Order: sequence, then C-alpha cells, then structure tokens
Amino acid sequence: MAKRLLSEKSESIDYERCIVTQLKVNCGRQVTDSIEGMMNDLELAKDQAKKYSDNKLDKNQEDVIDFDIKILTTSYWPTYSSFELSVPAEIKSCMDNFNTFYTRQQQNHHRELKWNFAMGTAIVSGKLPGASKSYDFVVSTYQMCIMYLFNYQKELSLSEIAEHMGFDENTCRKNM
Repeated sequence: MAKRLLSEKSESIDYERCIVTQLKVNCGRQVTDSIEGMMNDLELAKDQAKKYSDNKLDKNQEDVIDFDIKILTTSYWPTYSSFELSVPAEIKSCMDNFNTFYTRQQQNHHRELKWNFAMGTAIVSGKLPGASKSYDFVVSTYQMCIMYLFNYQKELSLSEIAEHMGFDENTCRKNM
C-alpha cells in the first residue's frame, strides 16, 4: 500500500480510506494507525508542495527542473534502504532550495530533513542515437542519476558507475 500511495497509483484515495475504516472497525485502531498516518502525510505533502510552489512564485525563483517532494513521517512508513547519492547539480540545487524554504518555516525548526531516494521516480527525456524524436523514460531516482552520468561520458564500466554513485556493484547492476 505504501508503494501504491507514494507512486500515486491508487484508483481512489477515498476508496483507500473506506478500506482503512473497515479495517479499523474489524481489527482495531492499532492496525490502522500507521496507514492513516501515511494518508495524512500525503495530504500534508500536497499542502507543503503548494506552499513551496507559491513561495517560488513570490520570489520569482524557478527550479531548473520540475521537482516534487513528499515530506513523510518516518514512523508511519516502511523502512526503505537508501544510499547517500551523488545527485546531479540541477537536482542538488532544487534540494538546497527546498531545504532553505523548509527550514525557514517556524514549525519546522526542530525537524530534520533526510533525503530518501529509494522510492523516488523521475521522467527523463532523451534522444536515442539516430532517432529524430525524443522519448520520455519513467525511471527510479537511482536510474536517473546513472543516466545523467552519460551526459558527460560516452562509456562507463559497471565499477565506474558504482564508484560515481556510491553503490556496491550488485546494487548498481540492479539499477541498470
């Protein structure tokens, strides 16, 4: 369910809430607390994204890429192993802009942002050699960063990619 909620692949959030209500009635609140927390997190994340977007408009500031963030409460969500990622400069710039925005909000002074790229996705546009039109690829955040490396080098070995990314070779192979 967490994966479906994060990837926004749920048919209807109202239907999901209905199921959770039935679970609560039949199984008790302890079973549904974290699920309700996840759903509330996503509602709050939409509000946060709107505030960030409004803030950028007010300051005539624009991110170099379309950048979407979901602030989640760690205790509600399953644990996903994540790597410290060497992200492209354009993404790092967006992350820094959001960090500045987030920490300046009074209610967030005591909170710490931890970036977890394990469940992230990206839409990467690119032209294949010899193709006249560009294609959009829906990839994981890790795959996007790997693809980005090829903007600067035509060929990279698996070990070179793993070194750039901070992955072990097995993780690198899974994301190729």
